[in-house]
Amino acid sequence: MKLQNLLNHCAFGPKLNPPPQNLEENELEMAASLVKAMSVSFHPEKYKDEYHTALKQMVEAKLKGVEIKTPEEPKTDIPDLMAALKASLEAAKKKPASREVVRA
Repeated sequence: MKLQNLLNHCAFGPKLNPPPQNLEENELEMAASLVKAMSVSFHPEKYKDEYHTALKQMVEAKLKGVEIKTPEEPKTDIPDLMAALKASLEAAKKKPASREVVRA
């Protein structure tokens, strides 16, 4: 849990989270290596502002008198999470947990 606090502090800064206290050296190293591994150079020219472009096209079409139709929401099949959880629990009950001891 301490590592999570450190990562939140790195991400959101001291304004939102107080600095973590009593961190061990290995936790600091792990957090620093995770941040370093996930960091990449930002190249804004790789990205295109598709929202702004679409909005501009809509405004121009509206000015020309074209009727703007909102697209229909796609039909999505929302799974029953409780049924999925129950099925997962039933499957776990049928399959006994491995009791082998792994030695390094």
